[in-house]
Amino acid sequence: MTRVRVPHVWSRLVAIVLVGLVAFAWGGGAAFSAAAGPEKPSITVGLSQATGTLSPVYVAADQGLFQKEGLNVQLVTFNAGADLTKAVLGGSVDIGIGALAGFMLAVLAGEPLKVVYGGFNMPLMSWWAVPSISSVADLKGKNWGITGFGSSTDLLTRFVVQQKGLSLKDVNIVPIGGTDSGLAAMEAGRIQVLALGAPGMFQARDMGFKDVIDLSTLVKGYPYHVVAAMSGFLRNDPNTVTAFLRALSLGIQMTRSNPRAAADALAKHVGVDEKYAIPTIGTFVNYLYADGRLPDKASMDAFWGMGLNGGGFRARVADYVWLDPKWIETYRSWKP
Repeated sequence: MTRVRVPHVWSRLVAIVLVGLVAFAWGGGAAFSAAAGPEKPSITVGLSQATGTLSPVYVAADQGLFQKEGLNVQLVTFNAGADLTKAVLGGSVDIGIGALAGFMLAVLAGEPLKVVYGGFNMPLMSWWAVPSISSVADLKGKNWGITGFGSSTDLLTRFVVQQKGLSLKDVNIVPIGGTDSGLAAMEAGRIQVLALGAPGMFQARDMGFKDVIDLSTLVKGYPYHVVAAMSGFLRNDPNTVTAFLRALSLGIQMTRSNPRAAADALAKHVGVDEKYAIPTIGTFVNYLYADGRLPDKASMDAFWGMGLNGGGFRARVADYVWLDPKWIETYRSWKP
């Protein structure tokens, strides 16, 4: 075989061009650089609801981690994932942190929204019922509370109903809002079953309600929260996204290493009672991953099965449609 010798100067030129093409492909023309400052130093970040599982975000805010990355971050809390998704699509929120299920409905509708980071792989949801419920058969015909239609609690509730041998026609799924309104509705008798995470599950226990279903007995992992944004924002502001994720990643690390600081953040931002704060952190801390990974393949297959069988999704979407993986893939180059 005849080998063609390329002059050194030309090989250097080819390398430079290739690097430029890669940068262009990643950022749509904008260079992606962990060292560069954010293109947009002031951003609005939406949270699906005030919940203990978002403690790494609150830790990052309280410990000045966003500011250290050159960002002024305004946190805005919504009552359900569906409301958060609408805000991201409408542009009032730059980055959203919520359940993958809610964001996926926008993707299925053809919206150019992308997930860029996971890290909250928590199979933590549990379903609590009024004391009169003593068997799975008693769950039939009851009102099941969720935060809102299209939310993660909606998707998971439809999944567990079927897993317990019931039909979706056998139950009434009722959008009830956040934890406080849900517990109040159950206390008033308007619903009999409620999907809860921590610390709501501890509150339900102390109110005399019964734990009837635990998601962790059904799946190994679940994309409880993911970070998502519109494709245009990701293309035009890649360094802003990098700065935000660096701070969030460090917030995850600090939550794992210093549960006390995370508990204090929950008390401040979510109003979690002191007696519930540390137990709340303990329920999910081992499901936090600073590298932003998503759940394993089996768990993601289960996630899609939930959506398809429960009627939330009409088809499984290829990863490249909803996921922009470059920030996860390059975590080692920009991690704190």
